[in-house]
Amino acid sequence: MKLLSTLSPSLLLLLVAAYASQHLPYLSPAEFGLAKWGPMAIAAIGMTLSLRFNRSRIFFSLAVLATVYGALVWGVRGAPPSGTIYAACALLLPLNLVLFASLKERGILTRWGVARLALLAGQVALVAYLIHTNNQRLIEGLHFKLLREALLAHTRLPQPALLAFAVGGAWFTVPALRRPSAQVGGLLGALVAAGMMFEYGADLYRVIAFATAGALALTVTVVQESYSMAYIDELTSLPGRRALQEQMLKLGNRYAVAMLDVDHFKKFNDTHGHDVGDQVLRMVAARIRRVSDGGKAFRYGGEEFSIVFPGKNAEAVTDALDTVRRAVEDSRFTVRSGDRRRDRRGQDPGGRQVTVTISIGVADPGKLKEKADPWAVLKAADKALYQAKKKGRNRVCAA
Repeated sequence: MKLLSTLSPSLLLLLVAAYASQHLPYLSPAEFGLAKWGPMAIAAIGMTLSLRFNRSRIFFSLAVLATVYGALVWGVRGAPPSGTIYAACALLLPLNLVLFASLKERGILTRWGVARLALLAGQVALVAYLIHTNNQRLIEGLHFKLLREALLAHTRLPQPALLAFAVGGAWFTVPALRRPSAQVGGLLGALVAAGMMFEYGADLYRVIAFATAGALALTVTVVQESYSMAYIDELTSLPGRRALQEQMLKLGNRYAVAMLDVDHFKKFNDTHGHDVGDQVLRMVAARIRRVSDGGKAFRYGGEEFSIVFPGKNAEAVTDALDTVRRAVEDSRFTVRSGDRRRDRRGQDPGGRQVTVTISIGVADPGKLKEKADPWAVLKAADKALYQAKKKGRNRVCAA
């Protein structure tokens, strides 16, 4: 499900591009002139957003895509030898997408950002050098035959470029399957759009349509990542406190709020270290996420979590909360030993299995003497949580 939601924006954009390319020929000359500048305008918007949110990977990926699009639309036509620009861009674009995706986010207006801009400028200068000198050895290298042409008769991409796209596809597909993210989905969508752009390089309408799709896929990624930064907790992948605040505003008159806390977490952290503590929080978040009865889980802060149950009262959700509590209690994970060796099954024979428990407090507005807002109910749930701790922890208490 997460993989589908990650890739769906790019897939939708590619489908729209395929459809739109059939209708571009019917545009008036003025409309077509605007459409031709569309990918550049979208890339400029995406780069501005990337600069604002410090997303250097997307910024430089958009810069590469815009540069290549400009070369195909304005450079190939009438620039001898036209095949050199096409073959060089087709080879360099996927390699650059992989390169920028693999580099750490180290800013744009920094020395690392300047170095990446210099790298792009160097590649532009290299292509210009090839065109100016007409260096046949280097140009022939761009069209080097790795396989028999009969095997690749269905594509017009030069074989070195085709190999570069295959490497790029594998590079983005593997993380998309293992741990889907908006950034990987956007980069994979941009790579596919670029491949279609080169495949139909002789058809200006399709070049415009797929370049627009690629630029939009990367720009949408910036928006998605900005949302995640604001609303999603990076460690646990649960919605954070800002998302909880918005959820509170949507509640009616009937709801329940639960507060959850990991028992003895500070002691656990001091004993096993913060890395193991982070593993505990991720495990607890994974169990809390599965809560039933329509509950929605949030990370409140530190080792505290919150669950909101719209349309329920505290009594109705007690069993669901106790199920979560038991799921955490029954979970086991291994604290690694100092010896990093593993047995044949990949287990750490010197590791020690540990468990953690959680305490839970729950409240609803009906249990309070005065008419209360959601934050007063949350405070009541927090008091019930401390009652659970006073009674011995690892239990659910209602306000």
